[in-house]
Amino acid sequence: LSSDKSGFRTEKKYDFSSGIESIVAMVHDTISMFKHHVEKGNLWEELWVDGVPKRERAAQLIYYAMADCFCIANDIDISPEANMGGGPIDFKFSKGYQARVLVEMKRSQGAVRHGYEKQLEFYKEAARTFHGIFVIVDFGDLGDKLALIRAIRAERLEAGEHASDIVVIDARRKLSASKRQ
Repeated sequence: LSSDKSGFRTEKKYDFSSGIESIVAMVHDTISMFKHHVEKGNLWEELWVDGVPKRERAAQLIYYAMADCFCIANDIDISPEANMGGGPIDFKFSKGYQARVLVEMKRSQGAVRHGYEKQLEFYKEAARTFHGIFVIVDFGDLGDKLALIRAIRAERLEAGEHASDIVVIDARRKLSASKRQ
């Protein structure tokens, strides 16, 4: 592998010496990029096959390819399927030992509440970090699950506890621009 990172330049600069918050910001930027391409571009098409949502793994692999470019450009480690205990977290981002951010991705039809309330919390405890981002890939069947986990997050914050961020990506099938009203 080449150590030349010139093909991975970014206009945004992150000051990782300022602490973990800059890593959290970078990870949010990777998710925002993925979200943009799914919601505003045609990347949603790669998450469907014959009118049926693909497995969670499809979104994870595409996201990994995008996030890896950010990590190369910024010298951040990304570990997919890292298992620090209790099973593999979808993604662990780190800069040294102390600065770790976990990302768990769930399909909207899956166990969203359990994933946010229990699963991600267990992974964070095993990884010795307070920083987690829970990403829901919504294929149109999210229902009231989002309201439930937002309430859990609000309760945790109100109690002075750490609470993982929540990001929803609208991966529903889109009409072409010429057919939209």
